Amino acid sequence: MSLSAHQKFFSIGEASNILNISADTLRRSEKKGKISPKRGRKNERLYSLDDIILLKGILKKSLPTQKMYSVKQTANLLNVSNQTIRRWEREGRIKAVRSAGGHRRFTSDSIQSVKDKKYQPIQKPTENFTPTQTPIPSTSHQSNFPIFKMMSFVTLSSLLVVFVVLSTLFLNSGGNIRSTLRQNI
Repeated sequence: MSLSAHQKFFSIGEASNILNISADTLRRSEKKGKISPKRGRKNERLYSLDDIILLKGILKKSLPTQKMYSVKQTANLLNVSNQTIRRWEREGRIKAVRSAGGHRRFTSDSIQSVKDKKYQPIQKPTENFTPTQTPIPSTSHQSNFPIFKMMSFVTLSSLLVVFVVLSTLFLNSGGNIRSTLRQNI
């Protein structure tokens, strides 16, 4: 393929400077089929003025009018991790727009919609936190049941020992409890 001498072509570096985007973005645009640059003798990409005008139009349409936030900025605004934001985007809980470089960007509207929904994480209480509702005391003795069982066992065992000792003393004394108690105490 020979290029005509009167037609001006730009290298990938020159085109990226003119468009104020990275060379990788131009490569991705080609890969997606948005643009088909010509190739030079050494297989380098060469962009015509028409290609640059076309790319400017594509990039202009994809630029949003409201402020866009990165994954990290969105995570900070919602008090969650970056991974949570990515997972929510995959699950469709928050809508992301891809930048020309393929990065996720979030509008303030999509961030606000997450703030309004139930799956927003609970804020950690601060030092001045005062609960609005006092905890209800447990009326169930289920949690104290093993202790109660053990105390009952000890009490009954002690009474049984006292009964056995007293009955042995009573039987050995011939039935007179007062004299038995006076002799042994």
